[in-house]
Amino acid sequence: MFNVRKSIIAILASAAVATAAVSCDNTKKERAEAAQDLLTKAEALVGAHKYDSAMVLLDTLDRSYRDCLEQRKAGTTVRLRALADLSRDSLASAELQLRELKARLDELNPKFKKIEMTGTDGFFVYAPSYTGSEMNRTCIQPRVDDGGYFFIVANVAGKKIGLNSLEYNGVATARGESVVIEGSEIMSLSQESTRDFVDALCKASAPANVTLQGTHGKTAVKIDAKGLEAIRATREYADALQKNRSLNITAEKLERQLAKLNDNIANQIPVDSVE
Repeated sequence: MFNVRKSIIAILASAAVATAAVSCDNTKKERAEAAQDLLTKAEALVGAHKYDSAMVLLDTLDRSYRDCLEQRKAGTTVRLRALADLSRDSLASAELQLRELKARLDELNPKFKKIEMTGTDGFFVYAPSYTGSEMNRTCIQPRVDDGGYFFIVANVAGKKIGLNSLEYNGVATARGESVVIEGSEIMSLSQESTRDFVDALCKASAPANVTLQGTHGKTAVKIDAKGLEAIRATREYADALQKNRSLNITAEKLERQLAKLNDNIANQIPVDSVE
């Protein structure tokens, strides 16, 4: 009787172990299938250029299915290809913008004259409205420096008002400092300090009355249609030069990034290193 009971217990124990093994195998298989489903969906999203969504699924695969090494290894390849495709798309976009900018700069470049000035790198002015005698009268003159940045020079001819800012239609520049040269005051204001002021003038109709403000006085300048055209063209030229430089830097960075990703794809990470 005792032996029979032992036999029954042994049989039941064996059955329990077998059931647990089957259950473990089933669980492992189900996890592998779930991991593969995530991988398949991520691949489809990459093919549809939905890279952010694909990355979310690949992150879930790595985080929630750490035991599914085969799928995770494949996921690493998919991730690298997604990053390479994203870099390739971004590079194509940058190159398209560069071609469009080149066409516009080819139109603008002949309209700007380089003015050499001793002790400086010189600056560019809008040639159609440039006379060379601007600084002999009270005026404002838009310029582009040698680095491609917009700035404005204001001149109060023959008197001193403590010139420190410009204003148009309630929109003023940041305060600056003027210097006295041969009885006149001259002040240079940067792209950043004139942004809102120039935005207002770019939308203005001629004539636009600009006020040159000082600590002990002010004077007015009337900007005609040609002067407003010079401001708009000079701002556009500076913006185009800066964007061109920025896009070239971006394109070079993307080219290096893409080359590195292609190298990584060609040298796949071993399964054992994926943890």
